[in-house]
Amino acid sequence: MPSLADFGIVTFRKWLDEFAGGKPEWQGITEKPFQELNDEQLYDRWHRHTKHCPSCRQSLILIDKVKDFCQNFTGVLAILALLLIAINLPIKIIFIPVLLGILSLICSYKLDLMRHRFISSIPKKGLPEVTLY
Repeated sequence: MPSLADFGIVTFRKWLDEFAGGKPEWQGITEKPFQELNDEQLYDRWHRHTKHCPSCRQSLILIDKVKDFCQNFTGVLAILALLLIAINLPIKIIFIPVLLGILSLICSYKLDLMRHRFISSIPKKGLPEVTLY
């Protein structure tokens, strides 16, 4: 015999029998088996976040534009340095476009590394570092 304390449980069970077929809906659903992800899927930052985040997408577009500018600027400076060498200007003057070209090339390389971090969590060299919250 149920006591007065069981009244809520009895009412709930009657409601389940009448409206839910006697059991909660989640009991009839079978769960999908666990699917293991390979490293590429696990560390794929593009599909998990970047393509859905407008701020990250705009940052990626800006990085691409600046990287392209740096690469083009490096080419222009290399041609300028060759022209300065061809007209026999002093080394100190030729040194300026060469130095700026090297700095622009380094900037382009660093921007490429930054761009890669928006796409994937796997570093281009070395092992991936997993950080916990």
